[in-house]
Amino acid sequence: MRRGSALLVGAALLAAARLVPASGDTPPPAPDLPHFVCAGLIDDEGDNTAPKYAFGEDTSTVVPKRSAMDIRTINLRLTPTQLQVFMSLTGDPTTASMTAEESAWRYAVTFNIDTISFTYGLERDNTADPGKDAKPADAGQYNPKAAMTGLIVIPDSTAKFVPGTGTNPSWVVFTSPRAAIEKQMGPIDPGTKFTAISGAAYDYLLNQSGTADTTSATGPQAEYVAGDDSCFGPPATSITSLAAPAVEYNHTSKLSATLLDKDGKPLAGKPMTFTVQDGKPTKLSATTNASGVATASYLAKAKAGTYPVTATFAGEPSVLKTSSMSGTIKVSAEKTAFTAPSVAKPSSQTRIVTTILRGDNNVAIAGVNVDWYVNGKKVATIKTDKTGKVSYRGAKPGQSVQARFAGTPGMLLASVSRIVKA
Repeated sequence: MRRGSALLVGAALLAAARLVPASGDTPPPAPDLPHFVCAGLIDDEGDNTAPKYAFGEDTSTVVPKRSAMDIRTINLRLTPTQLQVFMSLTGDPTTASMTAEESAWRYAVTFNIDTISFTYGLERDNTADPGKDAKPADAGQYNPKAAMTGLIVIPDSTAKFVPGTGTNPSWVVFTSPRAAIEKQMGPIDPGTKFTAISGAAYDYLLNQSGTADTTSATGPQAEYVAGDDSCFGPPATSITSLAAPAVEYNHTSKLSATLLDKDGKPLAGKPMTFTVQDGKPTKLSATTNASGVATASYLAKAKAGTYPVTATFAGEPSVLKTSSMSGTIKVSAEKTAFTAPSVAKPSSQTRIVTTILRGDNNVAIAGVNVDWYVNGKKVATIKTDKTGKVSYRGAKPGQSVQARFAGTPGMLLASVSRIVKA
């Protein structure tokens, strides 16, 4: 991974919301907002204290605690075309909620890529402030032209507010063209760490500034790894505990799996599909219960062997991401057995010997060939009927009669009946 050593400080976007230009002639689509609150990133739990001003003046009665200045999360995302920076706020930063004493609110995000520091900032002026032309004393450090001195500026960057709705937070969203950044730095490879992510919100009176909120998370909580974008798009789901018990041919196995949300909690009432790659393949539908568990009965009709099994949740557009889990199921040949042969005597010289071929689950084995032996010599081959019953009608009094099933490779095991005297 190469980096431009000639960079002095980093990249900056510091501009008033109403002055921010569009990114290029054809702006890319608006970024998807991250999940609020996304685990693993900065979560600042309510430092929305009354602003602290430079001159130490107690203004808490004039400018009270501000939910619009309360930073909750900061998320980064590197897409194929953009670097996106998101700061979420508990309240809605609309000018209507400013007091007449306030001239502006400002929001800033900083982070590092290797040793390069990036700074993004956005100001919301109080248009209702009668003294709005009197800028704060230290406004020079936020003046776009002054701030660019000694910095590398990323062209076509944008910044905007996205108001919240109801219980949802508001957002400050910054974007920069990825190509413009990589032109200065070189390629940003997957796995690159963006570190020391921090944010600050400032409240300005006519002649002084106050820090209303800052973030102080360190280590992994203040990092973003390029390519790790699980916070975006529909919330993640996961499938665990896939069970596919071994089964004999013609028997039933109870398949099961558990569907969880991004926090590891069960998702109830969700459709899932079990797919057994047994040559067809076999697909079975199921619905998760209150514990997130879905079950389906698989009737094994494949030859003995080991087959892949996949449990899949297809997801819900814009609501939940798809997920799957894979395993295997082992199918073995079924054991078979004849019932004790019975002998009927329709005449003094005619004997009918009858038996039934069943699997070890007591299910009839229909339509298979059974060989008949009389006095140890094969004399006939007859198919079982739909009930598994088969009869030999050519026996004579005193003969030893036996039924034998040779089995079906990979499906049914061989078996022999008892020998009876006709």
